[in-house]
Amino acid sequence: MKIIFDIDESEVKTKGVVFGLKNFTLKNLSNSKHVWKENSTGIISFHNLQVAVNGCESLITLFSSSLARNLRKLETLHINECGKLVEK
Repeated sequence: MKIIFDIDESEVKTKGVVFGLKNFTLKNLSNSKHVWKENSTGIISFHNLQVAVNGCESLITLFSSSLARNLRKLETLHINECGKLVEK
């Protein structure tokens, strides 16, 4: 699995969708490279999200730059043992 959340913009009818996801944990996903599809521009927004990522050695991106701009009040972000993760 290269991408965990693959949301197609053409399937989303309303811009600025707010998801009720409050926390997610990724652990030991050795083959995943991206959490979100790179071109998820401006369609997703989270409020008060808590994120924990551990042992995802192949992970390159956690959030696309456009998605990162739509993180409202990111509560917590814990990252451990993700050696390939880069900041964009």
